Amino acid sequence: MDDADLADLFGLVAQWAAVAQTTADADADAAAGAVRSGTAATYEIGDIFPALAGTL
Repeated sequence: MDDADLADLFGLVAQWAAVAQTTADADADAAAGAVRSGTAATYEIGDIFPALAGTL
């Protein structure tokens, strides 16, 4: 993390905040069910975390 660009770190924190907000959402149980059943929408990691694309 020491070598990470500050903007990338802010983006990562924003994503973690979105995860935390989702867990407090009333529809979180339905979303978890969709993940477990395999019907949840999926996205490529590079689309979610552009700063990490090509590093995994």
